[in-house]
Amino acid sequence: MSTRMTNRDLQALERRKQILDVSKKLFLEQGYHATSMRMINKTVGLSEALTYHYFPNGKLEIFKAVVEAGHENSIKQIQTVIQTFRHDMPLRDALITFGKTVHQLFATDDSIIPLVIRERQLLDSSEYKFINETTQQLIDTFAAYLKNPKVRPKLKSFDLRLGILQYTYNFTTSSIFGESLFNDNYDEYVSELADMTLQLWCE
Repeated sequence: MSTRMTNRDLQALERRKQILDVSKKLFLEQGYHATSMRMINKTVGLSEALTYHYFPNGKLEIFKAVVEAGHENSIKQIQTVIQTFRHDMPLRDALITFGKTVHQLFATDDSIIPLVIRERQLLDSSEYKFINETTQQLIDTFAAYLKNPKVRPKLKSFDLRLGILQYTYNFTTSSIFGESLFNDNYDEYVSELADMTLQLWCE
């Protein structure tokens, strides 16, 4: 039986989200080490004691929560797009849409990718495990779509999850280094990549 949330519970969730949103913006703009708890408190408009009430371990706990929430949100948005794919949709179109969605989400100004790279020494095995598990959920969502017998052209027998992961890396990489690094015409690059993937994956 589910427990109904009280107004106090909802207020606590909103306060936590507010702290995370402000902290994420400051971490991206200033960097982790240059962002102080005082700066976070002042921007959010909360007392130091109240901020520590929500995050007892302070700035590091906030940073790790920012990374996890940001990654999970991006993964859910990509999964939502995959779930709109029709099984009669040409596989080439699905590959292109999937790739561009990954790139666009991780290339946004508020993406946590730069934080993960720049401050990776702050993350421990539990954060990397979370990132890996949520990424695998994304891979599984796309794999479930591709395994439907109605999808055409028909796929070869191979490690589909590994193939999706390799395909995805092309777009997370382009989101980090920029479109121009890969091709002057990024749409053309994506189309060529989808065509090459079809040749490798399909009978």
